[in-house]
Amino acid sequence: MKMRTLSLKRDQQTEILDFCAQASPHEACGLLLGNEGEVQRVVLSENISPTPTRHFEIDPALIIQYQKISRAGGVAIMGHFHSHPEGQALPSDTDRAHLYDKNMVWCIVSVAKGRAMEMKAYVPDASGHDFMPLKISIL
Repeated sequence: MKMRTLSLKRDQQTEILDFCAQASPHEACGLLLGNEGEVQRVVLSENISPTPTRHFEIDPALIIQYQKISRAGGVAIMGHFHSHPEGQALPSDTDRAHLYDKNMVWCIVSVAKGRAMEMKAYVPDASGHDFMPLKISIL
């Protein structure tokens, strides 16, 4: 993975942070659409995990919908975001266990007492078993 920076527009960052804060105490989640490190669109998703206070699961129908759009020439799924209510914006052991695509960006938002505190971005490292941080650039 050559990407070293994830670029977001200020309103995209705000949309993610607000969504994560509103979902608390559940984990929020969604897709990041774009290419070459630049987010072009944020897609919010219902967290369909049976344990939403500790895990996230993006609606598979939403993923399939945007994969089809990408194959038809639309913007690609470049990653996703999720929140860690009352936790840090660091990958958890569960996040590491769910690494499945070496090209996928992971944004993690820490939420404390219903307020989004911090957003960090990561990509899988060369081993595919851990994460490397990405710089976030707000446009």
